[in-house]
Amino acid sequence: MAVFINTLNILSNKGYLLSVAIFEEKFHSQIQEFYGDKYPVVIEQLKKLDLTDAMKTAKEKMAETFEKMKPADYVFDRDEFIKSDLTFADLLQEVKPLYENHTNNDVAVVILMPFRSIDRLLKKMNHGMKFDEIQDAGIWYDPQNCLFHISDRTIPTSHQNKPNKEHFALSALFNIPEQTIIDFDDIPEFDSSNENERKAYYDALNRFLKKDSELPKIFDLHKGHLELNQDYIEHTH
Repeated sequence: MAVFINTLNILSNKGYLLSVAIFEEKFHSQIQEFYGDKYPVVIEQLKKLDLTDAMKTAKEKMAETFEKMKPADYVFDRDEFIKSDLTFADLLQEVKPLYENHTNNDVAVVILMPFRSIDRLLKKMNHGMKFDEIQDAGIWYDPQNCLFHISDRTIPTSHQNKPNKEHFALSALFNIPEQTIIDFDDIPEFDSSNENERKAYYDALNRFLKKDSELPKIFDLHKGHLELNQDYIEHTH
């Protein structure tokens, strides 16, 4: 039991799931009692109370947790969530299906998070990697803001608010899921009438790769194309 709950906590801290463990016998009867005759009474009472400030605090805590777990490329409007009309009654109704059939044999409620792949985790562990060695997929390109992301670091691909050639190359490379190579000629903005265009793209990407020590490990730059290193494919969004 203790090992199981500790394992859930470890997975929860890494963002793979959320779990609520029931580790005392008295909680079983309390859950069953609450989701019996007490439930509709509590819901009605909550609807009558002014819990605006308490709910705002709760939503701020939820937003903080969600922001820690979500991938960097997921757009989450924190202010919009805080201003939403979510209530405590809504929350209790959302979790009701998880608890209304609770029995004394249930030891935890587990919710898998949508942003972490358990399959990817198991695959890597089955190939000999230790849990702590497995990193989240944290490499992605934001074409709207001209920013390349590596975990918590960002590398700009623009100058004076104008996109550079590396922006066009990365946009083309990451535009198609699972694409690993982009030929310069296949970049929509590539000017084939300019005999110096190929060298210009090579030089621009070469300068880009020097902006962070991790970039030369992620990309292989050639005279006519840019390639995503095989070791990093599973880390990209």
